Amino acid sequence: MKPEANPMDECNTIFDKSSIRVRICIEDGSLTFADDPFEMAHHFLMQVQWQEALIAASRFEMLEENIKMLYRTVLLPPDRAVDMRNALALKNAELYVQVR
Repeated sequence: MKPEANPMDECNTIFDKSSIRVRICIEDGSLTFADDPFEMAHHFLMQVQWQEALIAASRFEMLEENIKMLYRTVLLPPDRAVDMRNALALKNAELYVQVR
């Protein structure tokens, strides 16, 4: 009985001299690509900006709910609501600058 050929025995020969073939056999390995540090920093800042935008949107949504509630319960002048929205926009900008 002939023993079975081990396919890994063929991996020892990288170049087959009878024809132009290349055979690469890898059992286990790891390949890591390093990105440009500038691109990585840019990606990180984009993530932070996206998260801050979500947080700011939730703050504005909460403010709008509170303004609607105040319109129902108390007579809230429209210019006061605009002032509240502007104050929240300024506060969001201050918080964004502090996070960075």
